[in-house]
Amino acid sequence: MDSPLRTAICLASDHNYIDYTYVTALSIKEHASEKNCYEVVILNSGVLEYKKQLFYALNSDNFSVRFVDMEEHIEQTGMKEFFLSRHISTATYFRYFIPEIFSDYDRVLYMDGDVIALEDVAGLFSFDMDGRMLGVVVETDAPLFPDFRKVYHTDKLFIDSDQYFCAGILLYNIPICLAEKLQEKCFETQARLVDPPLHDQDVLNCVTFGRNIILPTRWHLMLWIWSPTNLDNLRKHSPENHADYSAATNDPALLHFGGPIKPWKNPSLPFADLWWKYARKAPFYERFLSEMHQFQINVSANGQKKHYTTLINAQGTILREQTETLNALREENHQLTTQLEALRSTLSGIEQQLQRETGNHERLEALHEENRSLWEQLGALRQKEEQMHGELIHATILSSRRYSLKIRYAACCLFSRVTFGDYQKKLMRKGRKLKAQLDFLKLKEW
Repeated sequence: MDSPLRTAICLASDHNYIDYTYVTALSIKEHASEKNCYEVVILNSGVLEYKKQLFYALNSDNFSVRFVDMEEHIEQTGMKEFFLSRHISTATYFRYFIPEIFSDYDRVLYMDGDVIALEDVAGLFSFDMDGRMLGVVVETDAPLFPDFRKVYHTDKLFIDSDQYFCAGILLYNIPICLAEKLQEKCFETQARLVDPPLHDQDVLNCVTFGRNIILPTRWHLMLWIWSPTNLDNLRKHSPENHADYSAATNDPALLHFGGPIKPWKNPSLPFADLWWKYARKAPFYERFLSEMHQFQINVSANGQKKHYTTLINAQGTILREQTETLNALREENHQLTTQLEALRSTLSGIEQQLQRETGNHERLEALHEENRSLWEQLGALRQKEEQMHGELIHATILSSRRYSLKIRYAACCLFSRVTFGDYQKKLMRKGRKLKAQLDFLKLKEW
C-alpha cells in the first residue's frame, strides 16, 4: 500500500486579509483526497487568536492547520521596513522565508489569500521539478504591454518578458532553494532594486530567472486578464497565448482573483460565483455580505463618482509608478548612450591615428624604395663617369704628343694615378711601333 503523499501548503496573511484566506483554506480542504495528508501552514502577522481557532476547526485526520508568527523571522533579517504600495502589505514578503521555514519538506505549494482551489492541489506535487527552484505559471498577458515589459524586465530585472511569472501561486523545490540560498539572494536583490513596482514578485523573478519549471496555465488562471478588451487584444498580439488561456478557462484547477477588485466586492466578476460557493460556508459570510453591500452602495448613483475616482487614483498610482520607473530607465539609457558615444569618439580618434601611422609607414616604404632607386642610378652614373674618365685620359695623351715629355706626364697625372716610369715605358713602346710603321712605309716606297 502506497504511503500518503505529504502535501504542504503555505498561505500568508495579516489581520486584514485573514478572513479571505479562510476561504482559500476551505476550498483546499473541499477537494482534499483521503489518500493524502495535507498540512496547511499560515505565515501571519497580527492575526487574532479567536480567528486562529476558527481555522483550527478545519483540522481532521488528514488535514491540519497551524500558524507561524513572522515577527521574529523578520527581526532576524535586520530589515526595518519593506517597500509597500497600493493594497500590498508586508505579508507579501513572507514568501522569501518559505525555504528556511519548511527546510524539512521536499516541496511546498504557496497560494495567495485570493486564490481558490477547484480540484485536489496534490496534483501539482506530481510534476517533475527537474532540479529547478520553482514551479510557476508565466503571465499570459505579457504581449499586452510590450513597451513597459521590455524596458523594465529586460533593462532593470535582466530577464525575458516571456518568462515573467505571477508569484500568487508557487511550487517550491525546497532542497534546491536552500542550496541556491534563495532567501539570502532575495534580500540582496531587494536592496539593489529598492522599490520594485510589483514588490517581491519582481525580486523572485529576478533571482530565479532561468531556474524555474513552467506549469500549465490551468494551475494558475489569472482572472484580471478576463475582459472582452484584454482577450481581444491578446488574440491580436499573441494568438498562441490566447488559445492557451482560453483552454485553461474551460478547465481551471486554481483561480486567482488578483487585482484591486475582488469577488467579495463585486459578485459579477468572472468565476465570482465559485468563490461565493465556499464563502457561504465560512464563519465570515455575513461580513462578506456587508462588504459587498457597501461596495454596491459605493458604485450606486450617489457614490459612483467617489468610488471610481478611488479606483482611477489607484490605477493612476500604478501608472505613475510605472512611468517613473520607465523615465528612470530612459535616463539611465541616455547616460549609457552618452558614454557609448564618448567611447565611439575615442575609438574613432584611435582609428584615425592608426590610419596616419599606417600612412606614414607606407610613405617610409616608398622613400626607401626611392632611395634604393637613387643608389642604383648613382652606381650607373659612377660607372659612366669612370668610362668617360678613361676616354678623357686617352684623348688628352694623344693630343699632347707635340708637347714635352714632362707636359704629357703632368697631363697624365692630372687624369690618372700612374707613375712617371710607367708612362715613359708606354711612350717607348708606342715610339717603337711608330718607327716600325715608318720603316715599312719607306721600304714600300723604295
